[in-house]
Amino acid sequence: MGIFDYKEKIEDYFVEMDDAYRQRNFPKGFFASQVKKWRIGWVYCTFSIALFLYFLSIAGSVFLRNGIAIRSFWDFFNMARILGVIIISTVLFIPLIKTWKAEGIKGESEIIQKYMESSGMSQSDLQEFARQVMEPGTKRIWLKGEAYSLGGRDTGIMTRDFIWFQQCWCVLKKSDIKLICFYESTHTEYSRGGGISLYHLWIDLLVDKERKISAMTEKAAGEFLIEFIRECNPEVDTMEGRVLTEEEHEKFYEKLMHDEIEYKKWFKGGFDDKDGGNRL
Repeated sequence: MGIFDYKEKIEDYFVEMDDAYRQRNFPKGFFASQVKKWRIGWVYCTFSIALFLYFLSIAGSVFLRNGIAIRSFWDFFNMARILGVIIISTVLFIPLIKTWKAEGIKGESEIIQKYMESSGMSQSDLQEFARQVMEPGTKRIWLKGEAYSLGGRDTGIMTRDFIWFQQCWCVLKKSDIKLICFYESTHTEYSRGGGISLYHLWIDLLVDKERKISAMTEKAAGEFLIEFIRECNPEVDTMEGRVLTEEEHEKFYEKLMHDEIEYKKWFKGGFDDKDGGNRL
């Protein structure tokens, strides 16, 4: 499918990053911003745990104050249960916070090391990605459209040579991507009115079984993304835009994770348990 076959415009999903956005989000560079995000997340988690323990202790103190005169065994049992929850929560949460802080990210070097491990890239490649983020022409990716992306929920960033999705400790070089595929997922959310089935379309960008990134997408946005990647990687396999079912997607990744030989055959065009004639 061509890049102009949709009524939607590319600008609905891919927006050029301006200088104001760069200064607001990456004043000291991409990896410095990742350190800041991690630290903010750590502060929020610590604050949430502390707040939980604080309100739990208030509830316990109120109960103790109103229940000093224990009238029955159950009064004593309820009081002991509240005190037990407070003590156990404190015992569990404090070591957890200390461990998280000890293993946490202290600076850009740790961030870059994590990206090197998950991306399979050298430090120089990642530094080149960070440099390209600050270049004109870099695009913010909104695979679910602008409305979904309001409030900082961009899908990711695409530079001249690299692509990165939010929530992934992984940067992919566009020329290394072997496969792009769509797949669907459904789940049921329950409310007072009953269950509602929600449908989501996803896109996978895969280099090998260790390196891939995924994100929810609109079909048009995914097709636009494929065309951008094809500009520097015309041989990328897109499965002709086919949307895999959840079962097909799970089957493919089960094969991928357990059989490297079949995985390589799959990229050559065959994927079948018996004769290699069908991919799935």
